[in-house]
Amino acid sequence: CAVCINGYESQDGVCVKACGLGLFRDNAGVCQKCIENCGICSGPTADECKFFTNTGKYFIKGFGEVDQCPTSLKPNPDTKVCECLDGCSECPFDIYSKQAYCLSLIHISEPTRQAEISYAVFCLKKK
Repeated sequence: CAVCINGYESQDGVCVKACGLGLFRDNAGVCQKCIENCGICSGPTADECKFFTNTGKYFIKGFGEVDQCPTSLKPNPDTKVCECLDGCSECPFDIYSKQAYCLSLIHISEPTRQAEISYAVFCLKKK
């Protein structure tokens, strides 16, 4: 897509909610690559890099750098990011207990077919 609606960025011609790892949103709303060895950045310079992937540390979204991932998250050796365990849709990290909580997406209603637009309801459930 050429132009994305408000709150979405263009990444490789597709509108996404947020730019992926190693990318940042420029002023035009297009995802651009961070500098080399930068996994998370807000712009193209070294000063705007929030996490360098060549330090031997891992990164937890919403928390920061850690020496190793807690058991509630799995380490990704390529991106150096602690990720959700398999089967988790989301895994918010609690800064006090230093653990992530696995949330799974559950379906709680069937799609409606009463209009041109159809809706189904989903929610996140703590495992």
